[in-house]
Amino acid sequence: NATSATYAYSKEIEIDKNLTLYAITSKKLTATFEGNGATVGSKSASCTIYNTGSCKVKTPSITRSGWTVVGFGESANATSKKYNASTEISINSDTKLYAITSKKLTATFEGNGAIVGSKSASCTIYNTGSCKVKTPSITRSGWTVVGFGESANATSKKYNVSTEISINSDAKLYAITSKKITATFNKNGATSIGKTSATCSIYNTGTSCSVTLPSITRTGGSVVGWSTSSSATAGTTVGKTLTLKANTTLYAITSKKITATFNKNGATSIGKTSATCNVYNTGTSCNITLPSITRTGGSVVGWSTSSNSTTGTAVGKSLTLKSNTTLYAITSKKITATFNKNGATSIGKTSATCSIYNTGTSCSVELPSITRTGGTAIGWSTSSSATTGTAGGKSLTLKANTTLYAITKKTVTVTFKNPKGTTLGTQTCSIYNSKSSCSIDIPVYNEVGYAYRFRSSNGTTYDMGTKQVSFTDSITLTPDTVKSNQNYYRYVSSVTSKKYNNLIVELDNSCGYVDETITALNGLYNNWSFMFRKSGKLMLINNSLYESVWWDQGHNGTYGVTYGNHNYRHIDIKCSGSSQKRAFNIAHELTHKWDSGYLVSKGNKISDSSTIINLYNKYKGSSYFRTYTYTSTQEFFADIVAYYYMKYILKDSSYNISYPSDIKTTVENYLNNPGV
Repeated sequence: NATSATYAYSKEIEIDKNLTLYAITSKKLTATFEGNGATVGSKSASCTIYNTGSCKVKTPSITRSGWTVVGFGESANATSKKYNASTEISINSDTKLYAITSKKLTATFEGNGAIVGSKSASCTIYNTGSCKVKTPSITRSGWTVVGFGESANATSKKYNVSTEISINSDAKLYAITSKKITATFNKNGATSIGKTSATCSIYNTGTSCSVTLPSITRTGGSVVGWSTSSSATAGTTVGKTLTLKANTTLYAITSKKITATFNKNGATSIGKTSATCNVYNTGTSCNITLPSITRTGGSVVGWSTSSNSTTGTAVGKSLTLKSNTTLYAITSKKITATFNKNGATSIGKTSATCSIYNTGTSCSVELPSITRTGGTAIGWSTSSSATTGTAGGKSLTLKANTTLYAITKKTVTVTFKNPKGTTLGTQTCSIYNSKSSCSIDIPVYNEVGYAYRFRSSNGTTYDMGTKQVSFTDSITLTPDTVKSNQNYYRYVSSVTSKKYNNLIVELDNSCGYVDETITALNGLYNNWSFMFRKSGKLMLINNSLYESVWWDQGHNGTYGVTYGNHNYRHIDIKCSGSSQKRAFNIAHELTHKWDSGYLVSKGNKISDSSTIINLYNKYKGSSYFRTYTYTSTQEFFADIVAYYYMKYILKDSSYNISYPSDIKTTVENYLNNPGV
């Protein structure tokens, strides 16, 4: 066991007895210490070994936070110690020792939205190695089990379920489950869509996942987006990301703009000229609110698609449209027809109304019935004095409020008889409407030997030729045959009637036939035929036109008499005396008739004109024409014309008087411009 030499080697020694000498050898041994995951107090320790023995070294300390120190072993994988730490150990060769430490590891399992078979599993880890635990099962109804991951947000597994795994530290593992969400895309009236479905997955405790919304097209319309409601009018824009929580059907939201154009159609004004709405998705219509309408002086009906309509949807109401539409304002103006009896006995109604619609200018009412006791209903007119009208029961077009008058008539017949009771003729007139009478012209009956004045049963007398005599009822008139100094009943016993061209002359037989007188009449007729007319009218005899002069004994005196109101000239000329006298008297009396006729035509007698009055005042005391003083302008005027006729027309030399030029000029002016 010697550790030091007594004798050096390779040296001579002296021995004095048998000796056993032991070679003394030495070797320095080193023990190396590996922390093996821990920290050792020193990395090595050395000692010297002699001969065949061993030497001792001290193991260092082992420290490792959180771990249990086991000791040292000769293998890095040792799990049980061979030597304690901080302890002398014997070595007989160089030695490498590994610190042995251990730690209990726990793997915690989080369900992470699912259910795990166990919450944790433990194992012991040594040195730098790892230990194994078994992952539990994962269950989650309706979900797909992926495995375990090291993050709660993991979407791909690191470990399978129910499988041994190695861990080298405490571990927290999260169950990974997924649920597939499908978005189904419905065209919902669109022309086309980019895809019909898309999928995404919700993981672990997540509640949603996202898909990208596909494209949408709609021919003739606009794309709004996507919505979970097929009737939506707003949506998420195409190409955007949409978050889903469950399987979802998404509907393409599209629209088509519908325009309503509003036409005044005769209204005064309308609230707007157009309005728009949108037909969405699979819809076929949309609604607009109808604007206001005003019509001055009329009424508002509403709106219609027909410009001729008389009914419509009220202003402010909602109207459904399926396509672009023109709507017409429907208005009306009430027209009232007021019915006036206007002398009728009764009428069917006193008023009627109709309506002019839109751009119309008129409407129609039905005319009511009319009755008139003792008369005839003619119809209706806007004039109360009309004699024609539209019959009751007919339709009448009106443009404004109108008063219509019942037009009726009552026919009055006047019968004329001669002294023998024979009917000479009849005249009729009509009493129209509210008038109480009508008028006829008393005719002149050219019955040879007679000139009539008629009398009614109440004693009223009517001259032949009297204009516009009023009657209220039908009546029979008989001749007034009172023989007195009147010109209406002729004192002749027999008469000869002569016709010359358009001139008729009736002569009392006692007068004979005087050629000179007829010549005078023909001359007067041919030159001054206007004197034989009144208001330009000729007498009608046997459907022919004639002028007529009656000739008889007449009355006392030597002058003729002109009947005042007859349609033609009734002139009685005394038969006695010369033909020259009769010609003068004819001209004189016809001038009276012409003078009266001028009053009818012009409103005044020629003899009342300032020209004649001035001449009268100048010459009334002269001896040119008469030996007496004129008492009226009418006689003066008749004489100056008669004298003019005798001197200048007949050129009778016995009338060779000094004819004043101013009188001649005045007479010629009137004769050349007779005015009637």
